[in-house]
Amino acid sequence: MKWMLKGFGAVVGIAVVMSVLLIGAALYFGTPFEHAVIHVDDTSFTIGELGPGHWLLAFAGIVLAFVIVMLVVPLAVLLPLAFAAISVLVALAFTAVVVGAVLSPLLLLGWLVWRLARRPSPAAPPAATMAG
Repeated sequence: MKWMLKGFGAVVGIAVVMSVLLIGAALYFGTPFEHAVIHVDDTSFTIGELGPGHWLLAFAGIVLAFVIVMLVVPLAVLLPLAFAAISVLVALAFTAVVVGAVLSPLLLLGWLVWRLARRPSPAAPPAATMAG
């Protein structure tokens, strides 16, 4: 469980660092769309009008997007694959049990033939005693 928490912490840390780099690059180089007009629910504004609070919200939105992409998408892909792999293994195990049950009379017959066909083992020497 600890490795899972460390892994999630690492993913969130990477998302935060990437977000900081993207926001920093946008602030340093300036936004390329200074005069772009954004329309949301009959409200229009330009990117140049955004203040520090808006950039903080943008930063939080980018962090959230990175976390979702780095956590939810791999889990959404890996969980069905793991379920399919486990299902195949269970099916193979049941197949092995059925094949073993079907072939068990033949295996028993082979073991009996082997026991009858092999040479008897030599008798063990008498046990040594302390008296000599």
